[in-house]
Amino acid sequence: MALSSTLVAAATAYFDALSTFDAEKISSTFSPEYQHTLAPTNFFASLGIKGPLPGNALLQGAAGQKALFSDIAFKIKESWPNEATNVVTAWVVAQGTLRDEFVDAEIGTTKDYYREYVFILTVGEDGKIENVLEFVDTLSIKSHGAAQAKAASRI
Repeated sequence: MALSSTLVAAATAYFDALSTFDAEKISSTFSPEYQHTLAPTNFFASLGIKGPLPGNALLQGAAGQKALFSDIAFKIKESWPNEATNVVTAWVVAQGTLRDEFVDAEIGTTKDYYREYVFILTVGEDGKIENVLEFVDTLSIKSHGAAQAKAASRI
């Protein structure tokens, strides 16, 4: 059983690391058994993404995001730690700037990126993240998906 402050500190370190796109910093926040599930699962399964995903998939995703964004910051807007289960639920805001080469008015991309997420993170006794369930706003994914696909094809 971890203290609320320990749970929130682990979540904060995780999101701070994600904001850097640095694989070493990101991987230092999660355990070797780390798993990441994207929800709603039926939406992501329709895109060929089936979970749970291992830590190396998160690191590959971060590398792809680094190619798309000149900067991004993940910040916890509000959190709800549960000491009995070592779980913290976090409402997270991501704000960033798309790189100039991926801004395309034709498909509706702008430089400014803003998304809200809900994450449920399980923290191990060592303070490392073991499991993440990430709820994504699928409407924003659909509107941004064409831009990301076009950007990915240019990388």
